[in-house]
This record gives sequence, C-alpha cells and structure tokens, in this order.
Amino acid sequence: MNRLGWLRIPVVVVLGAGVAIACGSSSSSSGGGGQAGSDASTTGGTAGTGATAGTGGTAGTGGTAGTGGTGGVSGAGGSAGGAGMDGGAGTAGGGGAPVDAGPDAPTYDCLLRCANTGMGTCVGNTCVIDCTNNNCYSKVVCPKGLACRVDCGTADCSGGVDCSGATDCEINCGSSACGGAIQCGTGTCNVNCGISAYHGNIDCSNSSVCNIKCNQGNSCHSDIKCGGSKCNVACSGSIACRSVDCAADDCQIDCTGGIACQGDVSCSGKNCNIDCSGSSACNGTVTSTATGDTTIACGTAACDGLVSCGGNSCGVTCGTSSCYKGVCCSASSCNAPSTCPDAGP
Repeated sequence: MNRLGWLRIPVVVVLGAGVAIACGSSSSSSGGGGQAGSDASTTGGTAGTGATAGTGGTAGTGGTAGTGGTGGVSGAGGSAGGAGMDGGAGTAGGGGAPVDAGPDAPTYDCLLRCANTGMGTCVGNTCVIDCTNNNCYSKVVCPKGLACRVDCGTADCSGGVDCSGATDCEINCGSSACGGAIQCGTGTCNVNCGISAYHGNIDCSNSSVCNIKCNQGNSCHSDIKCGGSKCNVACSGSIACRSVDCAADDCQIDCTGGIACQGDVSCSGKNCNIDCSGSSACNGTVTSTATGDTTIACGTAACDGLVSCGGNSCGVTCGTSSCYKGVCCSASSCNAPSTCPDAGP
C-alpha cells in the first residue's frame, strides 16, 4: 500500500457559473432561467432571452440569475453587424431657376435699340448717349420708343439733338455745346444748358411736360417753344434765352437774368406767369392770350415792348422805367396800369 494512503481528491466538475445557479432550490421554472444564464455565457446574444427569465426573478433564486447577467457581458461579444450596403448614386439635381436680374436691369429691346446708335448704353431702360468724350459733331438721334439721355460736353453736339422719337428726354449741354436744334419727344423733356450753350432752337411743343433751364450766362440764346400740360422755362443766366412761346396749360416763364429774354415772350394756354424781373429783361413784347389767369412782372427797365393780356384775369406790375410801350388788359378782371396806347382819354 502506498505510504501516502489513498488520497481522496474531490472532483469538481465545472460546468460554468450557470450550473451553480441552476442547482439552487428554486422551482424548475427558475431553473430554466438559470439555463438561460448558461446560454448567455456561451452564445452571448441569447442572454437577452435569459433577461426575459426575469419572470423567473419572481422565484428569488432566479433573481440571482442576475449573476447570469454578468454572462450578459459576454453577450456584448455578439456578432458584429454586417457592413452596410453602398448607397446608390444620388439623383442629379435639376437645373437652377433663372437668376432674377432685378427691376433695374435693361430689357433686350433697350440693349438692341440703344446699341444701334453706335455710342449708347442702357442704364435701366434709359438709353444714355455720352458725347462728353465722343464729341458727336453730327446730329445725335435718340432711339424710338425708349427714354433717352444725351450728355454733351464742352463744344459737343454741334449738330443738335433729335429726341422726337423717345418716350422721355433729358438733354444736358455743357459749355458752348448743342449748337444745333433740340427736338423733344411726346413725354417729359428736360433740357439743361451751360455757359454759352445752345444756339439752336428748342422745340418742346409736343411734350407733355417741359423743363428748360438756361441758368448760365448767354445760355439758350435762341427761340424756345413748349406745350403740353406744363412748361417751366428758367432764363436766370445773364443774357440767357431769346424768345419764349408757351402754349402749355400751365406756363411758368422766368426771365430773371440781366437782359434775359431779349425777344418776344408769349403765352397761349390756360394759365400764365411771366416774370421779367431781371434788369432790362424782356426787351420784346410780352403777350398772354391765356384763357385763365395771367400775372406779369416787369423789373427795372424791363418790358420795353407792349405788354398785353386777356382771359379771366390779368395782373401786371411795372418797375422803374419799365413797360415803356404801355400795358393793354382785355381780361374780365384787370389789375394793371391803364396805359394801353389804344385806350381813350
């Protein structure tokens, strides 16, 4: 016999933590929960079913199966998810909407017609003809059916400007510029003359509104005609303007510059206001046949010719040495000196 004797070595069969839990005195149903813990230690992801054995947790011992929950950590070792499928190519985007050019963008019609002038560019839908660097010795003609602006620099536009076909006109004449005639269109017409600018006639008789400014010395030294609903003629420069004939419904003629309006000044519309307050202004006749109201003011040594008016009412004032040839008022209501040569004693 071996001197060491028989060694009794207990044999412990380790079946996993789940077995220890399964041998509890719990009911067989909770034991099932323990089996779920065993599965959790092996297959991991199935431990989730063991978690369902939480129903067995009511058995108490089954609650110990929370240890089996530790096995759930192994469950974390579940199979990795398969790689996602490649996304298909995205649908191509449709064409973008046209960019809004804005309300001030020129129309194709403006671009085409203005370009045909050979030197015009569209600013908004106004054709601008810049003669400040191009001289424009021949007559400048604005395109028909568009608003037109003509800028004439020093001594430019000697052939004049024809804006008769334009919807609206703006004509700017620099020093000694615009030697030829200026013809306005049927819309609004604005004419601005610099020093000694414009020695041709200005015809604004077909325009709806006329604004003519001759505010520099010897500017607009020619004949001016205007019509439409309203006409404003400002001859405030020295020796500015020659004769002015206004047939507009509302005429405002200012000859306030020294020796301004050397020719005849007349109104034939509805209402008329003639201001000859410049020294020695309005050397010709001053006549109003307006059907409405007329006012005429003559400054020092002004209104050398006969002053006459009619219509609904007429008021005339004469300064020192003015109204040399007398005042004749045939209006329904007169506020004027009774110096008409044809008047009786």
